[in-house]
Amino acid sequence: MRRMSLRALVCTGLVWVGVLDAAGQGRNGPLEAMSVDGKRVRIVFPVEAMHVSRDATRILKVLEDILAQEAPAYGFPDAFVWDRRVTVGLGTEAGTPSSTAKSVPRDALIIVHANSVRSLDASQLRRLLRHEAAHLLVGELLDYRATPRWLQEGFAEWFAGGLTCDGEFRLWIELRRRSAADEELPRLDDASWAVLPSRLAYDFFGSFFEFLEHRHPGLVSDGDLLERVKLDGAFVADSWEAQWHEYLRRKSHREPVCTLRSEAR
Repeated sequence: MRRMSLRALVCTGLVWVGVLDAAGQGRNGPLEAMSVDGKRVRIVFPVEAMHVSRDATRILKVLEDILAQEAPAYGFPDAFVWDRRVTVGLGTEAGTPSSTAKSVPRDALIIVHANSVRSLDASQLRRLLRHEAAHLLVGELLDYRATPRWLQEGFAEWFAGGLTCDGEFRLWIELRRRSAADEELPRLDDASWAVLPSRLAYDFFGSFFEFLEHRHPGLVSDGDLLERVKLDGAFVADSWEAQWHEYLRRKSHREPVCTLRSEAR
């Protein structure tokens, strides 16, 4: 098992203190950290933020469970093995105001904003951590820098459990709006990802992986899709795009049947 690098802890410090200089100094002086350790996961948090230790224990339990049950990981090739220890940087300052968590695959690092996570129930927290864990796993299997953003985020949303009820309604409303306005549907490319509102981007591209699994059972869940991407060094979306668009048009004619709830991301 690989040891976490000092770089990972420096990256974590960016969330805690805003900016670290080359000497490891933050706005309030040298960074001191404490940790809660498990077999597969280590939660690190600033020593002056002892009030987040309960959050750390909660996150540790959920993430340990996620990683323990994924052997081989759902959606990944049978030969894929995750043998790295995950570090979670638990901070009290957000990396970005709209983000609850972010991942740094090269360092097996997940950065979590404690104040946001505290408001999540058990299922929401598990979903959030599965989404971020998916980024780490994909980053281990593929060349992450060469993997399109829409594919990374769409797969992570599928891995987290697929579209939520809120997401189904958001997508349905947007599909109806586009149909009425005679607007085109998004393409399977990063240009489309960039212009979509944040949550709608996750909904649209998460729906692509749901479409693939619906049309070709096992293609995503058995890891065949990611194995193809790894072997080919790229993902050719053209052959799927028209079928996905037709799938979305059919969805637009069926109002989701579920109970709305609030989301956090």
